Amino acid sequence: MFVRNKTQFSPVLSRGSLSDEVDVGAIVVELRLRVVGERLEPMLGSVERVATDPPDTTKIPMWRGTSVTAAGEVFGPSRPPFLRPVTLSVGREIRRIVAFGNRRWEQSVLGDLTATDPAPFDSLPLSFERAFGGSFVLPPGLLPGTDLPHPGGKVQYYLNERGIGFYADEAAAIGGLLPNFELADQLVTRWGDRPVPGCFVPCPELVGLRLRHVHVDLPLANPVDATKSAFQARFASRAFFMVQHHAPGYLVFDALPPGTAIHLQGLGTDAIRFEVPACPARVTLRRGQSRTEVSARVRSVHVDAARQFISCVYGYEFRYNESTAPSWITIES
Repeated sequence: MFVRNKTQFSPVLSRGSLSDEVDVGAIVVELRLRVVGERLEPMLGSVERVATDPPDTTKIPMWRGTSVTAAGEVFGPSRPPFLRPVTLSVGREIRRIVAFGNRRWEQSVLGDLTATDPAPFDSLPLSFERAFGGSFVLPPGLLPGTDLPHPGGKVQYYLNERGIGFYADEAAAIGGLLPNFELADQLVTRWGDRPVPGCFVPCPELVGLRLRHVHVDLPLANPVDATKSAFQARFASRAFFMVQHHAPGYLVFDALPPGTAIHLQGLGTDAIRFEVPACPARVTLRRGQSRTEVSARVRSVHVDAARQFISCVYGYEFRYNESTAPSWITIES
């Protein structure tokens, strides 16, 4: 098959196989737009990629759902309490994190651990390194809280090894830092809390943070083997597609149609509001004398609050076999 691109975009053709008889292809288009007020304007020229950008997904032919992410800095308030809420609204769904100045665990006169008040801060860049998580080295001996022997070694928080706030015991937590970013509905109140790490930046390496959000309706009690097999297949399918995403699981949506309102508050100097744009590209498959238009799905939306632009990735997927493969794929504005 050949691709004829008549647009200013740089579309990518990706192909794969579902089985010996069925193949899948996709034209993937990335659209970058500058945020001007509540309007979106085309960006001219190339944009330098930075560490907080989403990974390249143009080589993936099959995709389900939409990752929504945001990057930027949280600016600190001028007076206490030194914390700031950050809200990301996607349609009717709302996700909130709270950004705190540095806090530490200290021992009270009663002997228990309490968190200090947040310290003043100028700005905090969003990062999972400042969300809950971390690791520690466990010496050989008994597994904490049990009578089971343990050979020792590195123990990491399974949802975010890079974070802070994960301690082996109460003694190790004394003087230790709490996370700067927390989900508003899972705030840390005790040193032994194990919350879901809260942040909005892309995190392709944190696979566990997405897999824990894979939900499949449970079969009825005492299901037959066929029902069990169907359930397992459905779970495996959802897990496969969820792993491909780069947003934390709480920011992966089943679908995000164009026109969906997105509102980001608390990141950067000003609130950002826009509607997810439709991709201004038309993809047509030609098989002999017949032509078929392929519709787009929104794969991801990323908001860069510091540089005031958004990135949207669209996938135009199609299936075919040896006898129905398109000879030409035309991309037009």
